[in-house]
Amino acid sequence: MLKNYLTTAFRNLWKRRGFSLINILGLSVGMTACFLIFLYVRFESGYDGFHSKADRIYRVVCDVKTPTETIRANGPAWPVVAALQREFPEIAGAVRTASVSFLFRKGDIKCQEENSLLADPDFFKVFDFPLLKGNPNTALKEPFSVVFSVTAAKKYFGNTDPIGQTILLAQKAWPVKVTGIMKDLPANSMISGDVVVSMTTETMHLNQGLEDSWLWGTYHRGHERLSFPIVAAADPAPHSADRTGGLLSCRRQSSYKPAARHDGGHRKQLEAHRPIPAPALLLPGRIL
Repeated sequence: MLKNYLTTAFRNLWKRRGFSLINILGLSVGMTACFLIFLYVRFESGYDGFHSKADRIYRVVCDVKTPTETIRANGPAWPVVAALQREFPEIAGAVRTASVSFLFRKGDIKCQEENSLLADPDFFKVFDFPLLKGNPNTALKEPFSVVFSVTAAKKYFGNTDPIGQTILLAQKAWPVKVTGIMKDLPANSMISGDVVVSMTTETMHLNQGLEDSWLWGTYHRGHERLSFPIVAAADPAPHSADRTGGLLSCRRQSSYKPAARHDGGHRKQLEAHRPIPAPALLLPGRIL
């Protein structure tokens, strides 16, 4: 019976070949377009959504007011991190990140890693970027420590185990130790990088005095321009009192896109823009 149905259907399609071709092509194009739109929407709606603490992570940015305009900087002054943690015990931890460009050398291999990051030790605690090798609690703790993605590690070390090996950093050829290998960061992540260098490498050696600098937004090391986002993680237990000056009622855009802007000592709610790699705060409870 089924064979007869299929035979009849095929004969009808063949009898009206032109009409059938137009209908089949139209159906194929329509289904393909719907499938691509579905993939795009799922990709965008899942931006940074893979973090288990995504609903508690906030970015911190900075408004610099001048007599003629308001400059919206990606990052606040450097000491703001310590000040926030001191003033608000609800913040369980802070992670600063910076997009930088580093020159790495290993034997005859020399590469300028444009997609590099500086990050604090809690980077792998706050964010769910899988560390395939190494200890997530200590990988970025010491100065001159570096974590490579799987792709970047193969570039320098091939199929050998890079953990514990050294590689030369920057023009001065500082030896840095490989302390971890992470999975390649997903494309739908605000934070992207093939190499993560410990933040203490920058603050204690490459750019000393940065911890006491109240310059806003960007910092300069030689000819490089650095922008420092800040991310903080909070105690998972919700608090009844809102001691954050309204941060908990900040509207949720998606994942950890909402931002609390540091505005000359005053806090106000602003909606963050996903493409800007700006700072963030993670607070207890869910974001409304």
